[in-house]
Amino acid sequence: MGAILGVLKERFGTVTPTVMAGLEQVKEKEKLVRLTRHVAACPSLQQFEERLREELPTPAPASTRGKRRPRKPPA
Repeated sequence: MGAILGVLKERFGTVTPTVMAGLEQVKEKEKLVRLTRHVAACPSLQQFEERLREELPTPAPASTRGKRRPRKPPA
């Protein structure tokens, strides 16, 4: 992750908190390798952010446990 941040700062000047927070979430080595390759070639910080969103882990589905169904109105 440090190498990616370094290249981003060198190429684009500043790194947004959104990008930093997103990079902290990426833990898989393969994803980090893909992002490292992408940062070297991407034309803008915006395009890197879009790619980063694709690499972020997908959130777990919301639990439906404990939720009540609405009651049917009396007929």
